[in-house]
Amino acid sequence: MVMNKRIVFQVDESQEANLKNESKRTGAPVAEILRRRLSNPLVGKYFHSVKDDRETIVWQGQITGEVSPGIYLVQLFEWVMGMESNQQIVPAADMIHWKIYDSQDEMNAAYKNYEMKKHHTS
Repeated sequence: MVMNKRIVFQVDESQEANLKNESKRTGAPVAEILRRRLSNPLVGKYFHSVKDDRETIVWQGQITGEVSPGIYLVQLFEWVMGMESNQQIVPAADMIHWKIYDSQDEMNAAYKNYEMKKHHTS
């Protein structure tokens, strides 16, 4: 016998907007996005990848899935408009010093701070 279980999640407005935006962008139902995020704490997070200096930002994007243990699919965003560009497969070992964020807004704010610091030190 299979029982249909219903799980209720409480999310704040920012998380709800994030889920709706990802659903609209990917075409995946919100429930599927939540299932993926629950199966791996990195899935759904936003990031800036960095060079070996651990400061210089290279990529911006979102971790969209774990394709096999320790191997992640990431969606990159272009710099000018923030639209989706390429997808990459990245080993977790290469992500160890990446800056990880809960939302796209948090990632964008971090980039603004990075740019301000970069201009003040140059």
